[in-house]
Amino acid sequence: MNDVAIRQMREADIEAAMRLKNAEGWNQTELDWYLFINHDPELCLVACFEDEVIGTVTGINYDNEVAWIGMMLVSRDFRGRGVGKMLLEAIIERLDGCHSIKLDATPAGQPVYQKLGFVEEFGLHRLIVEELSSASEELLSGDVRLIEDGDIPEIVRLDKQAFGSDRTRLIQNLVKNLPGQSWMCVREDRTTGFILGRQGTRFNHLGPIVAESIEDAKSLISKVAKDLAAKPVVMDIPVSKVEWQNWLIEMGFTSHRSLSRMYFKNNQYAKQGDFQYAICGPELG
Repeated sequence: MNDVAIRQMREADIEAAMRLKNAEGWNQTELDWYLFINHDPELCLVACFEDEVIGTVTGINYDNEVAWIGMMLVSRDFRGRGVGKMLLEAIIERLDGCHSIKLDATPAGQPVYQKLGFVEEFGLHRLIVEELSSASEELLSGDVRLIEDGDIPEIVRLDKQAFGSDRTRLIQNLVKNLPGQSWMCVREDRTTGFILGRQGTRFNHLGPIVAESIEDAKSLISKVAKDLAAKPVVMDIPVSKVEWQNWLIEMGFTSHRSLSRMYFKNNQYAKQGDFQYAICGPELG
């Protein structure tokens, strides 16, 4: 489409971006768009046709080690015309200096990304519950406490073990976004896990959840469940966490859809391993 222009996203475009997002029933808020623009403004792009925003894509570059692509949206009136490919090629070009580029793909989007050279890394399950139930009191541990500003370096250290790259600015933003709902697990004066989250238009999104054991992960969820009881919650968990998924289903969660984590170029910063119990979200990694 010769009449489509790709340019950097501006704050004035957020209203149009929200319309595209709402048309798909996604969970992001205006605050999420501001997060993208403020973190890496040159990686937030829109596709325009006659000055109308018809598509979006966002990127976050984590220290040129891992870059994350998200919020790939194209107006239904313009699908099948190559707009999505234009947006992807534009953002990949801007990430040329990054060692690894990643995204979480839906089943419908996965073939598109494969054609551009993305390779599947591992699978994810999206779990949702319309009304979260409080967990058993026996799981509530005195070792779980609220995250404070001084804890951020330790949280970043654990997050890097699970994700593969330093996400200090993102972690700081998430802790600030939901004060009172960011928790850490401490055992014998050592941090063994944490849980963060954010509010969405449809669900409270929990993640990332990083823990050294499933017991710590359960304790973290149980603490959050006291605040989010009877509220809708969504999280995305690795398919390898079978016992974890079964426990969440016992809490009332149901499997909503599958996602595939994919990488482009190389995967030298793969750190999924045993520590990751929920990702931050398909748009953030």
